[in-house]
Amino acid sequence: MTMAQNPFFWGLKAVAARIDLGPDRVSRLAQEMLYAWRHNIEPDLFVGFVLQTGAARIYEKSDVAVESWFST
Repeated sequence: MTMAQNPFFWGLKAVAARIDLGPDRVSRLAQEMLYAWRHNIEPDLFVGFVLQTGAARIYEKSDVAVESWFST
């Protein structure tokens, strides 16, 4: 999924100027949010999920729909 197709990107883009997020941070956070959403992570668990999974790993895997370990 491209950034143009990521709904989290557009939501963050809409508020980025008000909360002082740079373009790099907006795209990375949007990818992290999409990855967490695909894995049904509750919003209150988002930060822990990113920390345990690793932001760099999420960035690399952002095009993967869901991980092989994930089952619904």
